[in-house]
Formats: sequence, C-alpha cells, structure tokens
Amino acid sequence: MRMSKNGLSAEYVINCFKEEDLSNIFWNYGEESKSRKIAKRIVIERKKNRISTTHELANLIKKVKIQKKPYKIHPATKIFQSLRIFINNELEEIKLLINNAIDVMAPGARLVLISFHSLEDRIVKNTFKKLCGEKINVNRHLPSLRNQTKPKFIKIGKAFYIPTEQEILKNPRARSAKLRVIERASI
Repeated sequence: MRMSKNGLSAEYVINCFKEEDLSNIFWNYGEESKSRKIAKRIVIERKKNRISTTHELANLIKKVKIQKKPYKIHPATKIFQSLRIFINNELEEIKLLINNAIDVMAPGARLVLISFHSLEDRIVKNTFKKLCGEKINVNRHLPSLRNQTKPKFIKIGKAFYIPTEQEILKNPRARSAKLRVIERASI
C-alpha cells in the first residue's frame, strides 16, 4: 500500500495504532460506517496474533461486516482504501499537485484530473470551483463569497465526465472515475 519504501507500513498501522486512531482513519479516509467495530475487532485480534497479511485483515473485516446479500464491493475495500490514503498522505498530495500545476500553467493550458473516490473528487471539485471564481458550498444564509476579480481559470465542457458502460466493461476499475477539466484564462 505504500508508494515508497520509506514511511509507515499498513502492517505497522494495523498492529501498533490505538483503537481510536484506527477508527478515525477508517472513518475519515474510507467513510466506513462500521469503523469503530472494525477497529475494536482489530485490537482484540492483534493481542492474540499479529496481523501480518492483507488476507488476514480482509477475513477479520468480513467477520465484522456480515452481509446477507452478495457483495457489491468487498467488505474490506473501504478499509484498504483508508489505509492507503493515510499511509501515502494522498489527499495532501492532490492539493500539492494542483497548487504546483497552476503555478506553471501558461494561458490556454489545461489541467485534467481523474479522481477515483469521493474524498479525492471533493478536493478537486472545490479547488476547481475556487479557481474558476464559483461559489463554494457555504452556509446558504450567509452572503455569497464569490470572487469579485476576474477568474484565472475557466471550466471546460461539463462539470465532470464519467466512463461509459463500454469503458467500464473494458476496465472495471474505471467505474468510479470522474474526470474534471479547467483551462487557464488568457490574460
């Protein structure tokens, strides 16, 4: 799950972090509804034996997230997603990428980003809205915080693009992808 050889490993996080910290990671980065139950079960199980493989962790999660219907997605998907995002600091990396990209873009250049889950997409969507001078989700009872200066970027095409059914059949991992495009306005 680690993008580099340095830093935290998922095994270390699972076996050493406190129950509350695990629960927060699962909730904040995976939006897992059973984050507390899963974190509690992990802490109980790791006292008996160290959790050292993804298979062991997945089986443990399956025991907590019992589903009567066949799985739409595997019960451990959100947990693995949350661990990957936390370990690699992915959300901060997206913010850094966008900030660095807009600093070097010439007029007419386009920034095209594909996000694969709601946390990434929320960051991209709100940042693009801000760059294009659009109103960002704030309290509807407060005055608009619209930027009064001319926006430096414009949206291209639709708000976002999603894959067609044919594309999803060719590449099932693309099912949750959203593509967003902005262009630096001419000076």
